[in-house]
Amino acid sequence: MKCWSFIFCSWAAGWLALPSAVIGQSSEGLDKKGFYQAMSSGELAVVTNELQKVQVSDPTGQNAFLGGLTMKKAGLIVDPHKKLSLFKSGRTKLEAAIHASEENAEYRFVRLMVQEHAPAFLGYHAEIKADRELILKSFSHLPADTQGYILDYSKKSTILKPGDF
Repeated sequence: MKCWSFIFCSWAAGWLALPSAVIGQSSEGLDKKGFYQAMSSGELAVVTNELQKVQVSDPTGQNAFLGGLTMKKAGLIVDPHKKLSLFKSGRTKLEAAIHASEENAEYRFVRLMVQEHAPAFLGYHAEIKADRELILKSFSHLPADTQGYILDYSKKSTILKPGDF
């Protein structure tokens, strides 16, 4: 597989292992377990399938999850022009969702996951510190399933650590 960089390849290959006990549907009609599994997957088919599911889910919050998955998909395809186009499209969706709901810690978590693993040349790292702080501040108020995904991610993250919670 050709990649933009080693970091983007490792991001695309999967960096979030989900515990089997963490299962849940959100109140938004989105299968969060499926979303986070797709975000951790290194398989294009898994990400594409989840993108299709999110597109038909309840539109509340849909752009944040579509944006995250679209940027994830960008890391799994070969064509460099398509990679960049998908990444920009996903970024626009995710940023619009965050702009509409700036205090939504889960949207900020999705952005942090992408930012942490995006290649530097994409210039998508500016909000890591602010996202981290909001996630830490809001953690105890998040639904249990979301807390589980964050805790699991923190085991492999260089930005969030299990001891932070």
